[in-house]
Amino acid sequence: MKATALIAAALLQTALALWGMADQILLRTKGTLVALETTMIDPRDLLRGHYTVIRLAISEIPRESVTADPTLRSGDPVWVTLREGPDGFWQPETLSARPGGTAIEGTLLYSDATQFSLEFPIQRYYAPEIRAKALETLRQESRLGLLVALSPEGRAAITGLVIDGQRLPDPMF
Repeated sequence: MKATALIAAALLQTALALWGMADQILLRTKGTLVALETTMIDPRDLLRGHYTVIRLAISEIPRESVTADPTLRSGDPVWVTLREGPDGFWQPETLSARPGGTAIEGTLLYSDATQFSLEFPIQRYYAPEIRAKALETLRQESRLGLLVALSPEGRAAITGLVIDGQRLPDPMF
């Protein structure tokens, strides 16, 4: 009886892990690919591993540049509908309480008379230590962006980088 329960628990955990991996692979291969510009990169936290904290340009959106759902409140999930800009980076078009179109899901931190402040779940880019340091330098010297795959529901996964307009797929995927 105990052995059967342990085997069942192990199979369930394995199935859940495989489901998570398959979900990410599908998102990266079948999702809509967009390029999002970054505004800054903070230093790595060596206690949590080698990664670069990334702030997306669409994290701070001027109020006059988008159409926004008036029912959105701080802490609400928000979907930012995007359109491709002339420089290749995708720009916010609308903020909505529901997914639709090519959109990325985030959280509305706050809004005031001039802007909306948002947080997105793709604000860490994991890289080996040498590459993470190089990315910090690149951000200061050039236009750095993320290649992001978006699902129809607005889930996002980083698939690569954009450096001075050149798209570079992530070698880890």
